[in-house]
Amino acid sequence: MDRLSPYQGPFFFRTTNTDVRGITLQALHTLTIGVTRYITLHSVTAPENLTGGSALFGFSCAILYLLGKGDYDVKNYAFIDGNNLYLGLNWRIDYARFYEYLKRKYGVVKGYYFIGYIQDNEPLYQDLKRAGFDLVFKTVVKQNGVFKGNCDAELVLQAMIDLANYDRAVLVTSDGDFACLAKHLDGLNKLEAVLSPSNRCSYLLRKEVPGKIAFMSNLRAKLEYK
Repeated sequence: MDRLSPYQGPFFFRTTNTDVRGITLQALHTLTIGVTRYITLHSVTAPENLTGGSALFGFSCAILYLLGKGDYDVKNYAFIDGNNLYLGLNWRIDYARFYEYLKRKYGVVKGYYFIGYIQDNEPLYQDLKRAGFDLVFKTVVKQNGVFKGNCDAELVLQAMIDLANYDRAVLVTSDGDFACLAKHLDGLNKLEAVLSPSNRCSYLLRKEVPGKIAFMSNLRAKLEYK
């Protein structure tokens, strides 16, 4: 069983510096009623003790205000190294289910899929668009019978262009070339996770952000195309 996602459960919201998880509406309602009764009682019997109650009441009001904002304020973006995803998995992924997983598990509201453009692959591109991904193409050239369309620079550039628009990034790659990007985002508290398509994730990624690596091999039962 997967660990509970920050974006699942009875309630979640994020402020700039704080994550609050697992608070139910019933619990908040009970808290507010209790604090109100505390203030009412002590304002009559012990006014000198009212300060603590007022602080609690203010806290509960702040919680309820943030609750009203809801988890739609969380805006995480996914940046997917399409070629690495294709080569790293030894099973066929269902792109629609993958995008839904990113939204549910990591609060992703926008998913960039970086991929080289080959005209014969147009059906694949249409599948990705229908799944909800924003495609970023790289012109492919053929060298010695091999197609070359590395999108590393495009992915890094897009992550920097959109830096102010998302809360945190989800990188989908096993490629060590992105270790510097992962480290930089993590230092800014802007890295949610690195999803590695391959079990042989680059040592550089594992070294720079060891606590943020997740392996997609564990998701086969959920995301394999059937």
